[in-house]
Amino acid sequence: MRPVFFLKRREDFRLLLSLPNYTIELTVIGDGPEVKAFQVSLNKFLEERVGIRFLRKIPNKHILDEMVRCHFLLFPTLGEPWGHVITEAFSVGTPVLTSRFADAVPDMLRDGENGLVVDFANPKLVVKKVSILINDVRKYQEMCSSAQKSCHEFFD
Repeated sequence: MRPVFFLKRREDFRLLLSLPNYTIELTVIGDGPEVKAFQVSLNKFLEERVGIRFLRKIPNKHILDEMVRCHFLLFPTLGEPWGHVITEAFSVGTPVLTSRFADAVPDMLRDGENGLVVDFANPKLVVKKVSILINDVRKYQEMCSSAQKSCHEFFD
């Protein structure tokens, strides 16, 4: 599996570089000072096994098209009233790795089933959990199906 990630913050890139032996593709959507700072900081960390797509600002109707291409959404929020992006990811079967601070977690995310609640302050543990999923294709596919199913159950 070639893991593809949808990132929310530039700090998450460092975490991904510790995944051994994988070619990693990052998709970054958005514009503004944070994205520009992200591009500058990535120049320090670029390696051959990392591909980055900066899509800038794209119409909302195309967000799901991009998200469905990704194997995971990393959402390391420190406080989010709901986390609409979790709902978007689940709607297309993309598992979410998020912190316990996303308010959607108690209602939607079932840890280990449709995503993972992780402590982004412990990047080695996050990488370990991602590595387990990457190496167990069946478990990953089950997680994708469960993510999409949970979205339909929650909103039907």
